[in-house]
Amino acid sequence: LALTDYATMERAAANPAGHFEHVILVDPPTSARAAELVAAAREDWDEPGAGEGAPGFLHPSWTEAELPFSLQALAERFPTRNGVGRIYRALREAGEASGVELREALAGGGAHPLAPETAARSFRVLRELDLVSGEPNRGDGAVGVVSSEGTDLERSAAFRAYSDELSETQQYLERRKQP
Repeated sequence: LALTDYATMERAAANPAGHFEHVILVDPPTSARAAELVAAAREDWDEPGAGEGAPGFLHPSWTEAELPFSLQALAERFPTRNGVGRIYRALREAGEASGVELREALAGGGAHPLAPETAARSFRVLRELDLVSGEPNRGDGAVGVVSSEGTDLERSAAFRAYSDELSETQQYLERRKQP
C-alpha cells in the first residue's frame, strides 16, 4: 500500500499501473499532467501483458461534491497573503527565533498551523523580499525579522510563481468533471 498525491506522482512521473493492482483516486487530478498519468494507468491495465502481473483496477472515488474541499485543500498548499503575513508577524513577535519557538512561528501561530511545505514556501517569499534573515534548517536553525517596512508581495518572483500555479490548478479543477 502506498499513499501518495498527484504532485508526487507528477514529480516521479510514476504510473501506478506498474506497481499496484488497485489504485483508488480519492481526489480529482489537479492538473492535465496528473490526468495523463491516470489515463496512462488505464491504458496499461487495458493492454494485456502490460505492466507487472495481472491487469489492475482504477477506482475513482471522488465526486463533484468533493471539488470545493479539494479547491480549499489545494489553496492551503500555497503561500497566500494571509499565510505569509501570519509567519511574518509570528517571527517579528518571537525576535530571533530558533528551536520550538521557530517551528511554531513558521507554522504561522494560531490554532490551525500551516503545512510544512506552505511554511517553507512562505519563508522563501519573506527571504526573497529581504524581510527575514537566517536559515530555518527544518526548524532547528535561527531566523529573525530584519525589516518592518511594508512591501508588496508581488515583488517576489516566488510569490508570483506560486500564485500562478495555484490559479492554474484552481482553473483546472473548476473545469473538471467526474470521470
